[in-house]
Amino acid sequence: PFVPGGCRAGGRWYDGGMKTTLWARWAVVALGAGVMMGTARGADTPTATEAPKAADGGQIDEATRTMIDSLVDELANGDNDAAADARKQLIQLGPVAKGRLVELQKETKDGRMRMVLRQVMAEIDASAPPVGKMEQATVKFPLNPPPISLDLKGATLDVAMGELAKVTGVPYSVNENNGGRRGGRFPELVANIHLEKVSFAEAADGVGDAYGGQVQLNEGNLRFDPNSRPVQRRGADRPRPGGAPAGDEGAPARLALTMLTRNQQMNFGGEAGKQEQFIAVFDLRLDPRIRVAGQPRVTLEEAVDDKGHNLRPDKAPMRMMGYGGMGRGMAVQVELKYPDRDAGERIAKLKGNVAMEAITEATVLTIADATQATNQKAEIGGARYTIVSLTPGDNGRRVEVRLVMENLSMKTEQWRQYTQDIHQTMARSLTVTDAKGRVLRSQGGGGGGPPTRLEYTFNYGTDNGEAMALPLSLRLELPNKTEMLTIPFDLSDLPMP
Repeated sequence: PFVPGGCRAGGRWYDGGMKTTLWARWAVVALGAGVMMGTARGADTPTATEAPKAADGGQIDEATRTMIDSLVDELANGDNDAAADARKQLIQLGPVAKGRLVELQKETKDGRMRMVLRQVMAEIDASAPPVGKMEQATVKFPLNPPPISLDLKGATLDVAMGELAKVTGVPYSVNENNGGRRGGRFPELVANIHLEKVSFAEAADGVGDAYGGQVQLNEGNLRFDPNSRPVQRRGADRPRPGGAPAGDEGAPARLALTMLTRNQQMNFGGEAGKQEQFIAVFDLRLDPRIRVAGQPRVTLEEAVDDKGHNLRPDKAPMRMMGYGGMGRGMAVQVELKYPDRDAGERIAKLKGNVAMEAITEATVLTIADATQATNQKAEIGGARYTIVSLTPGDNGRRVEVRLVMENLSMKTEQWRQYTQDIHQTMARSLTVTDAKGRVLRSQGGGGGGPPTRLEYTFNYGTDNGEAMALPLSLRLELPNKTEMLTIPFDLSDLPMP
């Protein structure tokens, strides 16, 4: 009754496409082999006339059934290593595998095999995450992430994005609203991708080019956008922005000047007079495996035009900020001072650095069925975090996450510094995923409260306005340890606006 063949390749594809927490694998695989076997999410997958059912009552397709049968064949007839690997994969499949194992247990006449199958099903039950309960783990993040290699043949978009998500540890989504560019979604798109020891930026560009769009890092998630044309690559005849050094695409952190802008306005109200704004805009691109706490900060060491005028503003600290809107990066705005008279034609020197706290270790909180979670608490570094609730609304198209943070043992100044940037840290690291594996898009949020107790609300929804597939899972990364990451810039001979 056990069908051999094909399972181990299928298992590898499966492991490559899913997130590393067990509950996320279950939530997606329960839909069938859409991601695992390389068909695009949302595509119709052929099923057998009498399709077996998963332990949760949902039907599994023929490809998944064949893979489970092949794993059971390895379990029965393989050597010790192969049997152990098959057992592990069956347990990872969870309820999807259990439904088929129940059938196979009834079919087989081998008493020893029936006992082995019962043991595997018991391990599946024991490994199931508690519904609505929060799990806690410690994760380390590198400051210098290793290069990325991808070798995919005939891969669908979902498989390619899944592999990129696996090596970066960042969840992904696909914008399936393609604006009529292809007249449909992506089940027919396949590509061969071979990338060896490249940076994240190069890997993202390679995947985006292969499917005719762009892979962007947006709000902490990898996102494929078919409406964005592939980026024109810089060639020998295209200058690098802001004099960025050669080879900068391969660096895990890259800072490039993209714009110098000067705006003037005349006010006739309360503060009458002319106002002027002179700003340098940088594109800060980070490998998503580098996690950042709070806001980057700018130090402007020298800014002077070709006539010797000081372009550094009188006030300190330098005003800077602006996240998003720059593809894979963050927009960093550095305020400058335009000369009152006789301004030069060139900026002779613009030198400084952008520094940020890079998270090297974090506590990761996860909830498998977050819609059933209420008041789940975790104490981390002198603070208590409470996931109060996840409340779906707008006919299932939006969900509201309520979170409370309380000071337990920090001194007043330590607490003030800790909470100064924590809202943005949480906004970037909090992800909500539905049962179809779609990472929901942030729709804003905010919070505040008394000095020792802060309450936050975050809103999420689907990209295309469709209803979310329940249950929803939640993941939140909170920093334990950080190190300063400093990226210098030293530019010269720039045109004055």
